[in-house]
Amino acid sequence: MTFVSLGDVARTLVANRQSAALRTDMQRLTQELGAGRRAEIPGASSGPLAGLTHRLTVLDGQGVALRETASFFAAAQDQLGRMTGRAGDLGRQVAALGSTAPGSTVPRTAEAARQTLADLVSALNAGRGGRALFGGVATTGAPVIPAADLMERAATVAAGATSAADLETRIANWFADPAGFRTEAYRGADRSLAPFDLSDGVEVTQNLRADDPALVGLLRDTVLIALAGSDAAAIPLDDRARLQARAAGNLLGAESALIARQEALGVAQERIDRQQTRAATEIAALTAARSDLLAADPFETALALQDVQNRLDAFYTATARTARLGLAAFLR
Repeated sequence: MTFVSLGDVARTLVANRQSAALRTDMQRLTQELGAGRRAEIPGASSGPLAGLTHRLTVLDGQGVALRETASFFAAAQDQLGRMTGRAGDLGRQVAALGSTAPGSTVPRTAEAARQTLADLVSALNAGRGGRALFGGVATTGAPVIPAADLMERAATVAAGATSAADLETRIANWFADPAGFRTEAYRGADRSLAPFDLSDGVEVTQNLRADDPALVGLLRDTVLIALAGSDAAAIPLDDRARLQARAAGNLLGAESALIARQEALGVAQERIDRQQTRAATEIAALTAARSDLLAADPFETALALQDVQNRLDAFYTATARTARLGLAAFLR
């Protein structure tokens, strides 16, 4: 019968632990030598490396917010530019036709106005990231009723007008009256969006809403051009043509106000770009510093690997010799 003492068991356990530790060190150093990067960093949970890692995590989160904000403002800028372009095109089209042959031009410009109105409403109701661009804090729905519904309500207001001036006054009053357009056609909020925090105390605002006077003016004058093409009102054709011309002049005159609003958005976009550049510069610097801390010197790693190999060889040699110390070998 073979007897195993507690001392033999203890020595075996110690030997196994030493062998496992040496093999683990060899595997780690081999990986570090191949990757040029240390696998274990002293003080990784505290100190400079932890500070760098935390700051990079913060900047990564800020980068996501900055990209979303930049996308939101870019979408608002695009839609505002779209509205400016469409309204200007309609105004120039009506102005170019003038009052010549109103029998053919008035219906054509009215149809163009209806198409323009649909484009304007579509732009005002546009969203980005699940949020309406021009609804203020009411971000979950369309700020303006559909173009067809808007035309229907305007036609009801204009019904019974006896002259072009009467028609123009009725529509102008409805769009200006809080109980008119703002109550019946505007579905957005009375409050603008809260400022967008770009980090480090830098903020930008997007205050433009679909009830902005300049934007409401586009809708009003486009509706007037469209209504002037209707034969429902007992208004002379020449008067309707002149009404279209006045509304077209208003559209062209509104371009400066719209450009001013585009410039305001552009200023905010520039601040967002600057903040993104700062964040990208800091990320690059921190990443480089972090790489320096994590970098493994190939010469030192090779020396450490050679040392572990030598120790492992010595361990196996000693283990083999110990295993051969039987009774016969001891007696010799």
